[in-house]
Amino acid sequence: MRRAALIALVTVSGCARQARLVSDVRIDGYDLVIERCPVTASSSTGCTTERQPLPVVRSTRAATPAPPAIRGANYRNLVRASDALVPCATQHQMQGVLQVTLVIDTSGHVTTAEADGAPATFAECASASLASISFATSPEGTRVTFAWQVPALAQETP
Repeated sequence: MRRAALIALVTVSGCARQARLVSDVRIDGYDLVIERCPVTASSSTGCTTERQPLPVVRSTRAATPAPPAIRGANYRNLVRASDALVPCATQHQMQGVLQVTLVIDTSGHVTTAEADGAPATFAECASASLASISFATSPEGTRVTFAWQVPALAQETP
């Protein structure tokens, strides 16, 4: 019995020396560095370090900012859009600051208008209200997100 236990202990400790755990993973320059150490070692002796180059991904199209004339035109249209959204906010009794996202097609018309936390009926009302406003856009279309302060609802006094 004692001899079988000793053989089992030697077998287990022999396997444990071969087992390695990942002790450190980091990015160093353009390489992924992985350090593996033995399970039974209390110090860092016997650790191995492996470097793997990270793949280089190049974009096919560089993002270019909109020309100043387009940004200025869209800023003026956002003021008009804010005024057009007031009836929709009043209808849905919305208050506070909303994060509004407009999806504009290549012809410059709003196809979708969404607001964080707003009901779907607000999006339908907003899309209809913004149909007459034409935005400057890129050939791929544009997505405009802005924070909008909902005007305070008029309080009726008796």
